[in-house]
Amino acid sequence: METILITGATGTLASEIISQLAEKPVKVLGGSRQPKPDTPYEAVEFDYARAETFENFNRTDRIVMIPRPADMEADQVMIPAIEAAKERGVKQIVLVTGLGINHIPQAPLFHVEQALITSGMDYTIVRPSFFYDNFTKADAQSIALGKLYAPAGNGRINFVSAKDIAAVTVAALLNAQHANKAFDLTGSEAPNYSEVATELSTALGKTVTYENISDEQFAEGRKAVGFTDTAIAFFKQVYIAIRAGQNAALTKDVEAVTGQKPEGLKEFVARNIHAWA
Repeated sequence: METILITGATGTLASEIISQLAEKPVKVLGGSRQPKPDTPYEAVEFDYARAETFENFNRTDRIVMIPRPADMEADQVMIPAIEAAKERGVKQIVLVTGLGINHIPQAPLFHVEQALITSGMDYTIVRPSFFYDNFTKADAQSIALGKLYAPAGNGRINFVSAKDIAAVTVAALLNAQHANKAFDLTGSEAPNYSEVATELSTALGKTVTYENISDEQFAEGRKAVGFTDTAIAFFKQVYIAIRAGQNAALTKDVEAVTGQKPEGLKEFVARNIHAWA
C-alpha cells in the first residue's frame, strides 16, 4: 500500500482531498504545523519553513504540496522541500498553484513549478481558479447577515469548488496517465458577485446584497480578521485583474480528468446551504 502525504492538512482543499482518499487503497499522512489529535488519517508535523519536518518524506511515496496562503516566499521554502523529496526517493509530487501562474515569471509559485518540472520526479501541476469555498469561509458571516463584500466591480470570475480540485488531485495521484502534466481548473461558469448574491438570496430565502467596496475598505476588513499585509496586497492585485475582466475564461480540464462536469454556482450553493444558516 502506498503512502501519500498531504500538506496543509487542516485547510479546505487538503481536507477535501483527504476525504476523497478515505475509501482508496492508500495510507494518508496529513501534514500540518500543529497536527490535530483524533483524525481519520495519521497526523504528522510538517512545516515548509522547518526542514527537519521533511523527514516524513522518508516514508512517503507521493506528496500533495499545497502552498501557504498568499505566500510571497513560496519559492524559498517549497523548492527545498521538492529537493528533499527527490533525495528521499518520493515518486511523485502533485503541486497546487494557481490559474495563470505559469504566465507570471515574477510570481514565487512560477519558480516552484519550474523547479518541480525540472526535478526529474514525476509531477502533476494543478492550477485552480478562485475557490467557491471562500463564500463558506471568509465571507460566511457577512453572507449570513445579508451582505457580500468585494472590490470586484462587475468582473466575472471562473470559480471552482475544492471538491472538484480535490477530484482532479486524487485522479492525478492514482492514475499514471496524468503524470508530467498540468491542469488549469475552473468551474462550469463565470458569475459576477451580483449574480452570486442573487443565487444566495434565492437559496436562503432572504436578500443578500453585493456591496462593491473600495480596495481600501477591503484591506481594512481583511486586516481586521487577521490577514497579513502581504496577503492583502496580493488579493488587491487579484481584484484589479477581476475588474479588468481577466478571470472569466473557462477550461474543460476538470471534466477531462474526472469525467464529470465541475460544479456551477447553483450546485455549490445548494450543497453548502448550511454554511450561511
